[in-house]
Amino acid sequence: MVQTKRLIVKGAERRVLLVDHTKFGRPGLHFLTGLETFSAVLTGDELDTAQRAVLTEKGVSLHCIAT
Repeated sequence: MVQTKRLIVKGAERRVLLVDHTKFGRPGLHFLTGLETFSAVLTGDELDTAQRAVLTEKGVSLHCIAT
């Protein structure tokens, strides 16, 4: 399944990650791709300063959607 998702991401014209803010800073079961693969991240709540810094240094724009 991860290989299929990697192919989908690789073939996409635009890559935006929609993720719950609680997923940041936690290990996942599988590694799909690095954050630098995405042009933007959309999440529900504000991230802490360290998590924002990681996205900024990778050139990824962060959009927090009010819940």
